[in-house]
Amino acid sequence: MKQKIMIIVCLSLGLLTNQLQAITENNRLIEELQQIEQIFETNNQKLQYFQLQLRETIEKNKIEHYMTKLNQIFEDTNMDIEDTKHATKYIWNRQINSKMNESIMIVEAKKASTAEIVYALDVNEELPVEKSIAKSHVYHLTGNIFTNEVTKFTCAKTEVSDMIDSVYFFEKIKKILQVQEVHQLDEQDFTVFSGYTSYWKRSIPSDHNKMNIQMAARQVPGKKTIITIGTPILTTEY
Repeated sequence: MKQKIMIIVCLSLGLLTNQLQAITENNRLIEELQQIEQIFETNNQKLQYFQLQLRETIEKNKIEHYMTKLNQIFEDTNMDIEDTKHATKYIWNRQINSKMNESIMIVEAKKASTAEIVYALDVNEELPVEKSIAKSHVYHLTGNIFTNEVTKFTCAKTEVSDMIDSVYFFEKIKKILQVQEVHQLDEQDFTVFSGYTSYWKRSIPSDHNKMNIQMAARQVPGKKTIITIGTPILTTEY
């Protein structure tokens, strides 16, 4: 009897540990997005668009294994195959609603010994990040498809009233995240700033220093300015 109780306890602890690890991993995947969302809110701005992109390299001999898993996760989605001279792509595209879309593909380059899994979630509505993520398959992909070797890119946008507000907003973001400037490009209707913050672990090398944040401000008709923040780089048009 005691032995059975011990087995049950051990199994319960094992399940709890796995759940906690999954929660930690899930939080890690969206922590930058949530921090950007909080920064927007301190400036009385709503996060109006964001993208989460995940990439990981796999061995070619495991492609069928991952295809089986992805067919299970995206059971309501048909897989498309795109064959080009350089690569074969296995694509699952899921329209969550009119303002949310997620896709994942396995890219099998014909002259490479490895393949790549690329996931993208695009959200174009003013919902809290966590609620938007919950509608997607991100949490199902954590652990089942992606490991702690995953490479992550995030990007978020909001709109401010004019260029003066954007300058103030830039300075506010730099102060909150303690950003060290790496490079800044100023043009007539847009500004792009690159920098590094110790708040975010991952970084990429640059000509002068490592960097893990890019911010852009672009003037649009109606005396409005679009603010875009990306980590470690901007991956969408700004």
